[in-house]
Amino acid sequence: MQNLDLDLRCPQCHLPLIPAKAMNGGESEFWMECPKCNVYVNTYTPQDHQYEFHVDAHKYTGNFGG
Repeated sequence: MQNLDLDLRCPQCHLPLIPAKAMNGGESEFWMECPKCNVYVNTYTPQDHQYEFHVDAHKYTGNFGG
């Protein structure tokens, strides 16, 4: 998991968030969860070149690599 220097807390009960379980059984890289409220928080922040893709208003977009 990425090292977050933030003190992330639940927006409802203000307890510290813990890493959510990823599909592979490990810790999620971007999702955090509250152990009490079952609230999930997405901590993903796109890089500049990714942000441009996210705000593209076209109906269809493609992201290709090799």
